[in-house]
Amino acid sequence: MSELDDAVRASQMDNQRMLARSYQIWSSYSKDTNFQDGLQPYHLQLRNILGRVPAYLANDFIEHHGPPQLQLEQRGLKESELYISGHSTWRTTKGYCDLKDKIIPCQLLLGIQRSTPCSFANDSRFTNWPGLYGEGVAVSGNFLAVLAFAWAYILSARWLEMQQSDAAAHSVQQEGHIFYLAAEANWMYERAEKSPDELHIDIGNADDNAARWWAAILAPGEGWRAEITRNATVYRSPWSICITATQVFSIRRSGHNETSCRGPFFPPSSEAALTYLADFVMRHYVDSQCSVALAAALTFPFLGARSAKLPLPNMLSQSTLPPGSLHSALTDGHQKKGTVWEESKLLCYYMTLSCNTRGMHALLCGSFFDSQVPCNLVSPWFQPIIEIIDPLVKKGDFESIAIIMGRRQPKLAALWMGAAVSGMADPILQWARTGLTAIELHAAAWTATTHSFIGFISDDPCGHEDQEIPRSDECRLLFLTDAEGYTRIPICPWKPFGNTALCDTEIEVRKHRKCTGHHLQYISWSWNLRNGSELEDPGLTVDIQYNDSSANVIECHSTDQLDERVLKDEMLSENATRSIFGWLRNSGWPKGEKEICCHSWIGFDESDEEIDDISSDDGDINNSIEAVRVWLTEQFLTGWYSDMERI
Repeated sequence: MSELDDAVRASQMDNQRMLARSYQIWSSYSKDTNFQDGLQPYHLQLRNILGRVPAYLANDFIEHHGPPQLQLEQRGLKESELYISGHSTWRTTKGYCDLKDKIIPCQLLLGIQRSTPCSFANDSRFTNWPGLYGEGVAVSGNFLAVLAFAWAYILSARWLEMQQSDAAAHSVQQEGHIFYLAAEANWMYERAEKSPDELHIDIGNADDNAARWWAAILAPGEGWRAEITRNATVYRSPWSICITATQVFSIRRSGHNETSCRGPFFPPSSEAALTYLADFVMRHYVDSQCSVALAAALTFPFLGARSAKLPLPNMLSQSTLPPGSLHSALTDGHQKKGTVWEESKLLCYYMTLSCNTRGMHALLCGSFFDSQVPCNLVSPWFQPIIEIIDPLVKKGDFESIAIIMGRRQPKLAALWMGAAVSGMADPILQWARTGLTAIELHAAAWTATTHSFIGFISDDPCGHEDQEIPRSDECRLLFLTDAEGYTRIPICPWKPFGNTALCDTEIEVRKHRKCTGHHLQYISWSWNLRNGSELEDPGLTVDIQYNDSSANVIECHSTDQLDERVLKDEMLSENATRSIFGWLRNSGWPKGEKEICCHSWIGFDESDEEIDDISSDDGDINNSIEAVRVWLTEQFLTGWYSDMERI
């Protein structure tokens, strides 16, 4: 290993230690992942993801003052997407200096023009839902897709109601923006023979309005649509779906030989639809599937034009309870749980997270983040992850993947379950293999999670004996102070290694190096209004029991058998190192970092005639060819990331 290599690459021992640490952590998550043993309560508690998230479309304000006039922006190909604008305010200091609050803009999805295609996965994921561990009632089969389709309608109806006046809030049909289409699920007679190509759904003794609603929810293609018109353009709800599966649903009603539905029928309000869903859940005893199905529906805006691939509904025997005990268990269980109604109280907060599509991406990718991993040790950190996860992906064992990721970060366990159900986990796992996991500060703040070293909280001063500063702290101060060229968060979540001599840092870093309490602290969200003013939303008041921001980290204290683990390659470490140093040194390299900037991982050519100018004490890099190259690279990466954020 050359002297130049030593300046950037981690030592063989450090690589082996990280391999051992990662292997011990991730193998501990993968032990005893038999899905049929039952799930832990945190796997089903979707509300655990909620931190200080604002209510969608300022819903808390709507309840008292009516819908505000929010600032809108049309984006996408042929203005195919509609967004609402807002910004967050972050405290950057504990008050020991005059550093100002940081304002970070953000846009949330409001409307789309193409419904999310929904089909059924070709694998056996979630064929039989296990229920809760130790619950005593194991429900065979699964209704996850059916429940997710119902939640998509409820979210869409609520989306429309939020944009209406109080007078129209409970009569959606009068606005004409949510309507039934011609397509309906098939109807079957009470004793009709079952066809293997049909998925039979029993809705019990539902009335005509409920029956017509279920026929639309389970219709091939699109059975309903929720729309708004803005700027003379029609947009659909972000949760609009189109069932493209080859299988078709057939509905049976108890005591009806045919539908007996005589119109006209109008789509129900979200409140009425919740009643229909709650009745269905009680009939089939699938309360434990409700929150996971809702989590799956929340991923539909992220998937967009990509097809959601849900588990094939499997309607088998309802329970393993002894004969005669099912009715009692159902009644007692649903009187106590009522998951549909409990989740309905939080829909406006879930909707905000769901419509931050980049944030949904970052939340799941953030489960792979570890604040102790520097950029040059990303490869040994990810190698055990890939070795454990890849075989499960190849087998289609997404139940075990969801359990592993839930153990890694229990706060997000239900969201991971939902992502596994909808198929969102597939692109997330593909993205994670790059090592450059997504970052979105709002999603992190709204869920009390961390996706990047930039969000790390420390009350210690940054400087070391007035001589040097850790490069990770240097990055934070550059971002917090809005130093020129550093207003955007680095796309690399992994901290740079080593320290920088203070004499080589920007003036903003030197000014604040001895301050304590410099970190991002989320204060509030504000909606941008059309008249140029803003509407502040402090967000949901969170119970402390749901405010666990850290991943479930299991530390490795042993270095036994290090020699048995061989690092296969360092590509991820190289990419992460190039990315974070490209951001940190976008205006040039100090003379003391020549061995780093000339390293093969960084890509700077030592023979470049501009190197002396870049390394000069006055920092004049205006004519630097290398500075232009680094800037162009940064713009390319930023643009590529923006284009890929919806995959």
